[in-house]
Amino acid sequence: MPNKEAVVLIIDANDSMATEVTVSPLSSPLSSPNTRFDCAKEVSIAIISDLIVRSKTNEATVVVLHTETTNNHFFEEGDDDDDNNDSYCKDNARIRCPFPNITEISGNGEVMGIRQPLPDLLRNIQQLKPTATNVGCGDNRRGGSQRSRCTKGDFESGLVYAADALHRRTAGKKI
Repeated sequence: MPNKEAVVLIIDANDSMATEVTVSPLSSPLSSPNTRFDCAKEVSIAIISDLIVRSKTNEATVVVLHTETTNNHFFEEGDDDDDNNDSYCKDNARIRCPFPNITEISGNGEVMGIRQPLPDLLRNIQQLKPTATNVGCGDNRRGGSQRSRCTKGDFESGLVYAADALHRRTAGKKI
């Protein structure tokens, strides 16, 4: 059994996560219906709380997809978070942030990479809200290839970002 764990949780904040789900009265004491996003937050908080309780050496970070802003270790201060800086620029200009509309929260709730989770991280997860509209699409169309091309902070990018975060933290360390 390892002495230390490094965990990256991915939460999708897309507007579809605001869909209500029916919860069995036996499984949840809540009287109001939960959304998919509420369920994702509850599970994330439970996993991180468990990591905190089991060992002081455990580490975690949370990657939130489809956020209205960009805040991750690839984002440089001064980069504009608008359509001119996305990863598929029309004129093939320099790509400033390969993962737009992805926000990482860790440690004390700031972008710090994978670090020891603190209570502020749990509070920041609880305060998360799903994005009101499809981020990155000016016309907010549903379906078709246009939507998949214009969506920022998608799940595939989130997986790549999470793998990169794990690699940055664990490269060269004994596992």
